[in-house]
Amino acid sequence: MTQTAAPDLAPSPSPVLPRVAAGDPAAVSTCLDRYGPLVWSVAKRACASDADAEDVTQETFMSLWRDAARFDPDKGNEAAFVTTVARRRLADHLRRTGKPCGPLVQAVVAPPA
Repeated sequence: MTQTAAPDLAPSPSPVLPRVAAGDPAAVSTCLDRYGPLVWSVAKRACASDADAEDVTQETFMSLWRDAARFDPDKGNEAAFVTTVARRRLADHLRRTGKPCGPLVQAVVAPPA
């Protein structure tokens, strides 16, 4: 099994979500570049298929566009906020579709032997 590095949750140099909330078109691209790999890794680790991971990634970024104004840089880390949104969209997706989870999620929710 290949280990991947943990996502870097250090504060980013300048938060991008306030700019997304303000309607800055360049901020959308910056947000995708900055957080796309993070959101994809969260989704891919928990979804049984690439298609499901793509759906979760898309749902996450749609939520971020709609709710970008909810992020307050004075209250928390932007990467942690994005990760929380991704995990919530992942949980919604798994409940809605009823599809099996990937091995990571199965290991977490499986009853002890």
